[in-house]
Amino acid sequence: MHTRILNFWNIKIGAHSIINQYVVLDCRRYSIVIENNVDIGPYTRIWTLAHDPNDDEHGVKGKEVLIRHHAWIASGVTVMPGVTINEGAVAAAGAVVTRDVQALEIVAGTPAKRIAMRNNSLSYKINYTPIFE
Repeated sequence: MHTRILNFWNIKIGAHSIINQYVVLDCRRYSIVIENNVDIGPYTRIWTLAHDPNDDEHGVKGKEVLIRHHAWIASGVTVMPGVTINEGAVAAAGAVVTRDVQALEIVAGTPAKRIAMRNNSLSYKINYTPIFE
């Protein structure tokens, strides 16, 4: 569904997780780990590498990204290298996530900051079957 995975051998995706259309998953040097029942919205970008603005050679730096079970990443979110999005956390549409998101925390904005806490038992199982055209 028009999703790009850069170096697909560096990604792990758990059961019942959804990766919607036009998502970019950057696994060029470091892994992206997506646990079970994760919902990643369309037009999201998850990066494991970034240029170091203080490097005289415009070098890169990076780290693994971990998305824990039942996390919900809404559409148009950018997740930066080294971020962990913990259990049941939510990144609102358009957020730029530069720091770890705690369990059940809802973050929004640029850079993403806590706006609320999620009240959910995280007992659901995502059962989505996309229609391919």
